[in-house]
Amino acid sequence: MAWDWVQLMPNVVAMADPMAVITNLRFIDARGDKLPDDASALLLNEIVYALPWQREVQRTLRRRHSLPLHTPGALPAALERRLAA
Repeated sequence: MAWDWVQLMPNVVAMADPMAVITNLRFIDARGDKLPDDASALLLNEIVYALPWQREVQRTLRRRHSLPLHTPGALPAALERRLAA
């Protein structure tokens, strides 16, 4: 499953388009027939809602914003020399 998200404001992220979840999942009914696209979209949104993705995105954004662009000593020595030149 994949979907685009947007940062609405600091610490607030949301799905960019709840109807545009990309997946290879296929939902079937009790008879084994494929569910219609609108019913599948509803189920996909319920799955996305249940996942802790917003917390993980926020954690990653906070970490990314708190790290310097380049930490000396974090790269191999040859690359450090090239960056310093």
